[in-house]
Amino acid sequence: MLSVLFTISQSQSQTIVPGGLVSGIWPASGSPYLVQGAIMIANGSTLTIDPGVRVEFQGSFKFLVLGRLLAIGNATDSITFTAINPSTGWLGVRFDNTSSINDSSKFYYCNFKYGKATASYPNNEGGALYFDNFSKAIISNSLIKNCYASSNGGGIYCNHQSNIKISNNTFANNSADGHGGGIYLQGWSNAIVTNNLITNNITLGNGGGAYIHTATPLFTNNIISANVAALSGGGILCLSGIFKNNYIINNVSQTSNGDYQYGGGGMIIFAGSDPVIITHNIISNNTSNNMGGGIYCYAAGASIGEISNNIISNNVETTNFGGGGVAFVYSDIPMINNTISNNSAQTGGGILFYSSNPRVQNNIVWGNTSVTTGNQVYFFDEPADPNFYNNDIEGGQGAFGVNSNVFYLGTYVNNINSDPQFNAPSAGSGNAFNGSTANWTLQQTSLCIDGGSIQNITYPATDIAGNPRLAGSSIDIGAYEGVGLIGISELFGTKKSIEIYPNPFYNEATIQYDDKWNFSEVRIYNIFGQEVKNIKTVEGETIKIQRDDLPAGIYILKLTSNNITFATGKIIITD
Repeated sequence: MLSVLFTISQSQSQTIVPGGLVSGIWPASGSPYLVQGAIMIANGSTLTIDPGVRVEFQGSFKFLVLGRLLAIGNATDSITFTAINPSTGWLGVRFDNTSSINDSSKFYYCNFKYGKATASYPNNEGGALYFDNFSKAIISNSLIKNCYASSNGGGIYCNHQSNIKISNNTFANNSADGHGGGIYLQGWSNAIVTNNLITNNITLGNGGGAYIHTATPLFTNNIISANVAALSGGGILCLSGIFKNNYIINNVSQTSNGDYQYGGGGMIIFAGSDPVIITHNIISNNTSNNMGGGIYCYAAGASIGEISNNIISNNVETTNFGGGGVAFVYSDIPMINNTISNNSAQTGGGILFYSSNPRVQNNIVWGNTSVTTGNQVYFFDEPADPNFYNNDIEGGQGAFGVNSNVFYLGTYVNNINSDPQFNAPSAGSGNAFNGSTANWTLQQTSLCIDGGSIQNITYPATDIAGNPRLAGSSIDIGAYEGVGLIGISELFGTKKSIEIYPNPFYNEATIQYDDKWNFSEVRIYNIFGQEVKNIKTVEGETIKIQRDDLPAGIYILKLTSNNITFATGKIIITD
């Protein structure tokens, strides 16, 4: 049944929606719904859109929700919001001071395409979805693609405590002239952002993938890849928040104008009075043309939070100051148990310090290179005197790079200079080599095993792979604890080839082997080397694998029998 508060006309399985108030149910039998004016769900009203419905806006019209919207598709029958003219677009779904006593609005398995926020403020914010002072919304298993904002938030815009939930979505090819090509969070909009693929978004400002200002969100298990910021934070710009188990790769911060506030190929942290926690992430193959290829910490005296248990590898700073892996400028955020390897920069291939004195403990800083000086560590000015405890630093203190008339006067205690003996690191420094698929675990004979210290730190409970961090009273140096863990490069190996099709896939894929098999199981690992699926008793020449509840992302397959691996391959799940 279709119930609306205006006159509609329906013919040949389409429904004309002239504009005005809408409510009731939009069934698939009336699809497509051709929206010819701005529409609104009034406070106290609900509109339910059934699976399979296509909502097609015939011009730059907005969908204002002051009541409740339920757009709940499913894995085989999604709901689409789009525009008849991609160049003109439509003005997005907008929650503007929607009453907090209304029940939650939900978007499951929806496609948002060609949303274009190009009108006057606030209708220039949030290409596909706009939230202002409203938290009771869930966006899940949806695609936000080719959307645009002439101000901020090419995909989603949240302001004034809009604490929405964003999970298992794909943000792709969105853009903003202001900040936040994919996602924009401000005004204490402490959203939960988990299991999303955020890729190929671009901004002319900061935060190609996501821009987070005066907000403390939870970002977990996301893939943030190939985003571009014209200024800072190719992947992410943030002031605070928790960023855990993310895969931050191939992002770019473009500017090279030499201003200290710009940089951060993977992410830039403008830390302030609220904590920022960067932990258990893979941050690889990002590029900055100004400061900090992987991470750029820029903050006036900030020391709240931590950077811990991360793989920071094969990032590049190309043209100006330096810090291929990490650059600290006026920032004292402690670095604990990271692996910082094979990054490159003009100065400070691994880490650059400018007027910064963080505690640096239990880190591996190895294999980084610089064009001029300080392959592993570089000190730009006299006030930069961080304290180093129980790290493995190639070349030791004697290889530190310093600017002219600068002396390093910090504490340097119980550090070693010994090859960490990675199992299969990337083949060289810089982004010509892939740090994200390398195996940065340690061999049994590495001196980094049990070489760390737990003194005067709050150490992470687990390592980057989720294994317990403390064995007895000892802790290892670097992001991994112990040996024998699954590394991504190990899974690719020199095994027999397999064919996987389709790949990428949405619900189901077929694996075909080059010989008849009778394996005991197929194992699937996420990008952190953690087993997430196990299919037992496999035989024949082909096998169907189901996505089930796996989020979008990159996974590795191992075909095994009696714990012997016969074939490996990579799969990509997409929404």
